[in-house]
Amino acid sequence: MEFPDSYFEDEVREGFYISSLMKRAWAAQMEVLEQVQTICERHDIRYFAEWGTLLGAIRHGGRIPWDDDIDLCMLREDYSRFREAAERELTDGCWFMDYRWSDDFDHTIGRIINSRVLVVEGEALEKYHGFPYVAGLDIFCLDELPSDSREEEDYFELVRFLYTLINEIRMDKEGVLPVAPAELERHIRRAEQLCHVSFDRSRPVKQQLYEILERDVEPRYAGTGAGEITSIPWWRRNRAYRLPKACYTSGVKVPFENTEIIVPAGYEELLRRKYGAGWMIPVRGGSAHEYPSYKEQQKFLEEEDAGSLFAFRFSQKEMEETEGSRQRKETLLDKVTGFLPLFHEAHGEICSSVQNGASEQALALLGECQNAAIELGTIIEEERGEGTASVGVLEQYCETMFRLHRMLQEPSPREMDGMTARFSAELSAMEELLSATAAEELKDKKEVVFIPYKTSFWGAMESVWQAAVQDSEYSVVVMPAPYFYKDASGRAKTEEPHYETGYPQGVDLTSYEEYNFESRHPDRIVIQYPYDEYHYGLTIHPFFYAKNLKKYTEQLVYIPPFVMDEAGPEDDRAREMLKAFCNTPGLVYADNVIVQSGQMRQTYIELLTEFAGEETREIWEKKILGLGSPLYDAER
Repeated sequence: MEFPDSYFEDEVREGFYISSLMKRAWAAQMEVLEQVQTICERHDIRYFAEWGTLLGAIRHGGRIPWDDDIDLCMLREDYSRFREAAERELTDGCWFMDYRWSDDFDHTIGRIINSRVLVVEGEALEKYHGFPYVAGLDIFCLDELPSDSREEEDYFELVRFLYTLINEIRMDKEGVLPVAPAELERHIRRAEQLCHVSFDRSRPVKQQLYEILERDVEPRYAGTGAGEITSIPWWRRNRAYRLPKACYTSGVKVPFENTEIIVPAGYEELLRRKYGAGWMIPVRGGSAHEYPSYKEQQKFLEEEDAGSLFAFRFSQKEMEETEGSRQRKETLLDKVTGFLPLFHEAHGEICSSVQNGASEQALALLGECQNAAIELGTIIEEERGEGTASVGVLEQYCETMFRLHRMLQEPSPREMDGMTARFSAELSAMEELLSATAAEELKDKKEVVFIPYKTSFWGAMESVWQAAVQDSEYSVVVMPAPYFYKDASGRAKTEEPHYETGYPQGVDLTSYEEYNFESRHPDRIVIQYPYDEYHYGLTIHPFFYAKNLKKYTEQLVYIPPFVMDEAGPEDDRAREMLKAFCNTPGLVYADNVIVQSGQMRQTYIELLTEFAGEETREIWEKKILGLGSPLYDAER
């Protein structure tokens, strides 16, 4: 299955941030879906999108932004045929999983996964688009319900009893059994009586209960002409969960991400029953598993010190070391004023030598001062060109040095009287004139460099750029960062980077090949790509990594390229995704981070403190500023 490189970029859909890793998880699941579709087409087996997959296909034309799995459903007959075919025909490491495959599998749903090992590597990593963990989908089996209400009551009690017994056996294995072993045995014997079977005590009883449910109990009313069907595991928790069988008489293909998926022809009625009359209104809800679905696998790797493929980790010590390696800018004014103490010291020695009659020493010092003035004038002209007032003052200074030199070489009797005072006064006057002229004329404009990387994100720094352009104190440079898309293994897909130049009229671009950061040392650099190398979809040129850029500026500012819905304490899914967005080099190494609101600022601080430790809270509170996103300015 083909996906454009841009698919694996992180993005915001309907106010929800979706990480690049989640995009790769989606793509891996889509590969598994394609295998299911192929088998179903080959054997004329009906399948339908279910739950969030159904809702996403109809309401969003693809994935619900905060959904992380694929759910399908099949009628019992189709489910049984599919399982047999899947066990023979699944390829690329995929396999069908249900209660028969593992004592630890405590569901009656079917699951197809793409690997039997925790981490996907090698050719499989390429096949599944760089998603390094197990991916798959769930298939729910739909069974008919009895038409008679009294019969349904007896059936419901049987189903609930058997599932409760399974749960008791599972809990017994985990050592938290709420009933005594003798009581458990009594329940097992009752199940034998109700189902007219005898359990083989040498085999796991839980597995035998699942077998009875699947073989005899759940499909008990198949073919009876009942008008309603359900997923029995869901129905035993909620008897109101019952669906019109007529909705599943046929299917309709609808768009789903970069492919199509089949939904029941009666999907509107089904969605109304599942989600209520307002099913078209997006509401972020929970699910039956931890979000994201690969979270436990990530935790396992961290515990094993294997890490995650592109997980960024940092320490407060590393942050301090990076700050310590920062180069400091020397302006032209710094260079000029740096000479003034040397002149002052030399002038003092000249006056002292004159007073003590050491004419030869004074003459040598006058020559050195004149040479230093000529050198300083050359520096100014190289940076500012000819004709500056400062160079004129230095020329005047050299003339004064020459006159004092001749006065000292051939002094008249009249000049000898008060020569020391004369030298001191003229040298002090020149110091003051040079200092005042340099401070007035040689003050540099502050230079700010904006580094976007995609034209589509320019709006996230445009209003800040406009303000800098309109400020006479600033010299402004816009320099798009070259970027590379990554392959499944995290390597750049091409030798030549992507370099976007289609910015709005009036935005003058400077090529990264023409600008010398070390010599220019801009006062401020504004970035919007925060990940450096720690991203599953793309990376920028290593020179533009935040950790490196910090060396060449007095202030590194990061402005996120997205605006998203506020992630309050109750929005677990949004906060879980934001962890990948907050824990990035751009945010960690920036001097200031401009976020969309005060509430989002607080969310950033909480998530980073949770990750890095309470002792770092003060760092985040100082650097993260809830001043609002430039995207809001663009909207206005």
